[in-house]
Amino acid sequence: MSDIDVSTLSVPSFEKLIREDLQDFMPYASARSEKLDGDLWLNANECPWDASETGLLWNRYPEQQPEAIINALATRYKVKSNQVLVTRGSDEGIDLLVRLFCRYQQDGVFACAPTFGMYKICAKIQGVKYDEYSLTADADFKLDVERFIQAIPESCKLVFLCSPNNPTGKIISENDIEEIVEALQHRCVVVVDEAYIEFANAQSATILLEKYDNLVVLKTLSKAYGLAGVRVGILISNMDLVQWLKKILPPYPVPKPCTEAILASFDPSNILQVESRVQVIILEREKLFLEIEKLEVVEKIWASQGNYLLVKFKRDIFEMCLEQGIVLRNMKKIFGGNQVIRISIGLPEENKILLEMLTLVNMAYETV
Repeated sequence: MSDIDVSTLSVPSFEKLIREDLQDFMPYASARSEKLDGDLWLNANECPWDASETGLLWNRYPEQQPEAIINALATRYKVKSNQVLVTRGSDEGIDLLVRLFCRYQQDGVFACAPTFGMYKICAKIQGVKYDEYSLTADADFKLDVERFIQAIPESCKLVFLCSPNNPTGKIISENDIEEIVEALQHRCVVVVDEAYIEFANAQSATILLEKYDNLVVLKTLSKAYGLAGVRVGILISNMDLVQWLKKILPPYPVPKPCTEAILASFDPSNILQVESRVQVIILEREKLFLEIEKLEVVEKIWASQGNYLLVKFKRDIFEMCLEQGIVLRNMKKIFGGNQVIRISIGLPEENKILLEMLTLVNMAYETV
């Protein structure tokens, strides 16, 4: 007779990775979580007057996950509504994942380097070990999947893949992502951060969600949709993992004014505008790449599929640009020195001003 415990056969593989001390965790039961309906609201200690004076009921707590937003996002990303979680920026989604899966000073997080800094920050705040796989400029920051998988420590619970990667702008192919997710089943949850995918010629990893329950995809409305100030992160995974994350999500993460802005962003006319602006940014990115590549003061510029370019100059140009009111991102904490700069793609007229400044810097360099 088999010794297999049949009661565990239906347990999703990712659930075995959740912190043991959270297995019986009971979430905070907010007044809104009871989903009651009525005409006289006296259950949440709210102010009885609407402070907005517009009839928007800002004096009432919002839903934890507003249904209208969830449905709009699910439609946009071609997934089911129960696979979507809205957070206050992707930062909160990253933090929730680390807190759900990683035990203090026992478990680990793994990512590439260089990459988005919040993976490391969230791990360190949680007291979790953070290990990295180094991407090198000599190899054009390309990910060697086999070596990457081999480098993941046994203690690792979460693997973060940023695609396109920030700051290198490199895409991880769908096949490479699937190879990593499949290799890490029952061992790690793989998180694919697609903050910049609208600017890339790439398929979203969401198409793999039906096949793998250890996969999470992060998206944001901060970049292509222009809602950085509203703070909207989207986490997409299987229904069960989303339900676990809801348990540790604060009861009211989506403010009502933000709800209005989010819904407006998914109006068909706005979607057309977003797509048009994305194409402008892609064209401007390619134009900037070609013009910057010509400059003698440039040592190396990397092709990018994000809304930014990574450039290594032969001299420190950061302060020179700053003196002229042009704010760039100094990457010295990652690469050392002041020569490596990340340049966000701006409006066409802003990019023109930048190029004029870099041309002057280049002329001064050539005369030295």
